[in-house]
Amino acid sequence: EMLLGKQVFDLVHDDVHLHMMERLLGRIPGPVLFRGWNASAPRGLLVVGGGGYVEICPCRPEGRPLVEAVRPLDQTLAARELGDARDLAFRLMAYEPADRITARAGMEHGFFRAKIPYPEEEQARLRRQRRALLAALPVLFIAICAWFFFFPPSEALPP
Repeated sequence: EMLLGKQVFDLVHDDVHLHMMERLLGRIPGPVLFRGWNASAPRGLLVVGGGGYVEICPCRPEGRPLVEAVRPLDQTLAARELGDARDLAFRLMAYEPADRITARAGMEHGFFRAKIPYPEEEQARLRRQRRALLAALPVLFIAICAWFFFFPPSEALPP
């Protein structure tokens, strides 16, 4: 949510949340769903689908527009300048706990070493550039005047 600058999941029913998570992060692996079967089955969030595989229950109709509004994370964070942020987000949100990045490795990740320009810093940099340009204008004006004083045009300019 910090990377995207907005709330990712609206407050809705658990089944809609599961479908939103799957849309954002990709298909939930079967072993993860199977482990959740015992804890979630009584609430009806997981069902045994075709072929005997555990899957998420169908999404309720009123939740479908919310699920469709969630853009997959790999599309949302596709910009090259967000490469480290995208990589860290995927590593932090891996479905399998064993596949997630550790806290120590996370703190050593390139995302935390990168210099991210904050709006205030960017505005201060632009103000410094503007001041430098304005300070150079009088010098430039004097240089142009001196040029014409020492090297006047040899012919008169047409009216």
